[in-house]
Amino acid sequence: MAGGGQYDADTVISSGTYKAAIKSCGALKTLVDRAIDKNESGIALTRPPGHHALPKKAMGFCIFNSISIAAKYAEKKSQKTVIFDWDVHHGNGTQEIFYEQKNPLYISIHQTPLFPGTGSLNETGKNNGAGYNINIPLPSGMEDQDYNYIMDEIITPKINEYNPDLILVSAGFDGHKKDPLAGMELTSKAYKQMTKKLKTHKKPIIMALEGGYNHQALQNSINQVLQAMEVTPSQPEKPKEEKPKESTKNTARKIKKTHRIP
Repeated sequence: MAGGGQYDADTVISSGTYKAAIKSCGALKTLVDRAIDKNESGIALTRPPGHHALPKKAMGFCIFNSISIAAKYAEKKSQKTVIFDWDVHHGNGTQEIFYEQKNPLYISIHQTPLFPGTGSLNETGKNNGAGYNINIPLPSGMEDQDYNYIMDEIITPKINEYNPDLILVSAGFDGHKKDPLAGMELTSKAYKQMTKKLKTHKKPIIMALEGGYNHQALQNSINQVLQAMEVTPSQPEKPKEEKPKESTKNTARKIKKTHRIP
């Protein structure tokens, strides 16, 4: 397919795809270097995305699994990492690559049912990776307060327990309420709040752009993330007193039981 073509039902390859995909991976490796050498955080605003790409197969708009390449590169530099995937679709490729490893810890919050059909709560890792794969599948219609609740009850405690050197984020923005490919109801501020909560760990944060298919929502959400990343680490703003849905609480209870979170 040197000249491009239809790789699968979702993935189109052009004559420039390979070069773009390689540069996307290289951008993340550069961010890993800057995180280690200068304690800097950053976001790679590159495409194609990566988290659906399997070890030997492209899929779901993704060519190379750039976030996984960044994690492998960081591991070679003796770095312990978390990959937090907030894209609305489950990162099946990232999960498969690290399913039997304890570094990185993989955490995904995603809509279910939805493409690619993976990411159930009981997919928790295997062999050395048992317990190091955390899926948080939520039904459509979840709002900012539901994600805030999951951050506080599940994600923040697990990152604290794991104590990584770097936090890698598969930063998809297709959970936005204006996005055409899913059914979540997030606002752009949800991504700002999640970023602020990640910053409380006081570790470098490296983000890879994944999904996001409404241009205005994508722009607004990235702007919110950049604002959050520029601020000195502190306690995140307390969101408005809006209660999470009962389905969110039920999912959190199941995950706490499965992964022994107090």
